[in-house]
Amino acid sequence: MKKIYIILFYSALLTGALSADSRPLAEGIEAYSTEYPIEPYIPEMLKSINAASMELNRQGYALYEQRQYKEAILKFGEAVSADENNCFAWYNMACCYSLMDEGYPAQAAQSLVRAVRSSWMQFWGVKLMADPDLDPVRGFDTGGVNHIFGYAMEVDMVLLPDGKALVKPLWGDRKGPVTKGYYCVIDTYVFTFFDIPEWEDVFGLKIHGSFWTEAIPLSKFSFREPSRIYFYEDY
Repeated sequence: MKKIYIILFYSALLTGALSADSRPLAEGIEAYSTEYPIEPYIPEMLKSINAASMELNRQGYALYEQRQYKEAILKFGEAVSADENNCFAWYNMACCYSLMDEGYPAQAAQSLVRAVRSSWMQFWGVKLMADPDLDPVRGFDTGGVNHIFGYAMEVDMVLLPDGKALVKPLWGDRKGPVTKGYYCVIDTYVFTFFDIPEWEDVFGLKIHGSFWTEAIPLSKFSFREPSRIYFYEDY
């Protein structure tokens, strides 16, 4: 019964009407989610999270459903205190921060960073792009910066308008294919998502083997004219 509940609550968490204004690329992201569903992996995910923490997460989710967001955040906080690797609770907490009337984008971003950088980061990095619960805090304003070189996985990345991005690895053939992906900005973080089949052997991720997601501080980006980015013309 508990397993069924978790899957049902998770499915409910991920549903919602799409909005072209706040999620311009949601249709494509949802297509990936349909092709690579999370549900078969939930039992394995739960093996790495202690039961007490998941029970607290369940209680928090019940409060979330009643729109008691402050109380839910406290309960999710207890859940991550019991197990800091409870990525469900981190993500749920971010949604509650986003939905509060006052709006807490900084707290939402920090919670999402913890979820995205969990062992199941590729899934959460996809979902946050189109989850309607995050509409109040998600945007695409980078403050004028658009380029990063050599961060984390050694990539060259440029952010385009309206949530589109391009990435090129800094190894192998520099004239190889450029991959189009997605990004959004929440507070001071840029969250990215790319589907790069050629990289599957590099990452060896559990669900979406070719996906690369990351939470990058906005301060790591700078401005560069697209004409000076060597792979931009290839795209």
